[in-house]
Amino acid sequence: MTTVTRLKLLLEELEKRRDKQILMVWKEIFGLSTIFEVYGHLFNVAKEINLLEQEFIQNNLINNADFKNIIDSFKGIVNYTHITQRLEQISYMNPTNIIKLNVSLNSLETMNNERYLRFKYEDEVDEEEFNNFKSSIKETIEKIENSNMPDEEKRIFLSIFYDLNKAISLYKINGLDAFLEVIQNNLCKIMIINEFKDKESKYDGFKNILLKSLQEVWFWIKMYQKTDTTLKLAIKAYGYLKDNIPKLTEEDISDDE
Repeated sequence: MTTVTRLKLLLEELEKRRDKQILMVWKEIFGLSTIFEVYGHLFNVAKEINLLEQEFIQNNLINNADFKNIIDSFKGIVNYTHITQRLEQISYMNPTNIIKLNVSLNSLETMNNERYLRFKYEDEVDEEEFNNFKSSIKETIEKIENSNMPDEEKRIFLSIFYDLNKAISLYKINGLDAFLEVIQNNLCKIMIINEFKDKESKYDGFKNILLKSLQEVWFWIKMYQKTDTTLKLAIKAYGYLKDNIPKLTEEDISDDE
């Protein structure tokens, strides 16, 4: 899937809800509860729009009026100042522009499929596999929240699992980059948790679930992304994960957990 396809699917979701308040639209699409979560997710949507803009530049398309309209329209739609309006009140969501956007996006998809353009592409994670992962993360968060783990350790575990849960929500718009960002942002915490070994056996259950989750995410990134992950992660981070994630999970995960 490409950024073009992700934004096209997002536009379809928006069209279904054009008569609703924008805040409620984003909550529904991403499964969110608060306005602060919405702002955070809109930041990630904006990142995907900026990524597409960079791809237009690389493919010498940025001066094409129709394709530039895609960037301008999506930037206008995710603008924070519209959050209390109905979606249909945004000028970029008028029927004429929606038709124009769909034609332009379809054209880009066709050109990419015919290899006239070079857009970043990654395969999709199996839906059942992804949903099982989603359920596992949600269940683990509930268990940690209800555990008697000391607050400091609980915050460390929860911060990583909350980020994984956010990445699950953002997968539909940012792809596996959402998970790559979680790993990059939490590498120090992951290393701290790994040091719990032996000394902190009471945390082994949660630590093992975390390592299994990281192993699965790492497998997805290596298997489904078509770009070299070394270009995305700092060399130190990549080296640690490459050398330790498979080893950690092999050593630490038992069959009876």
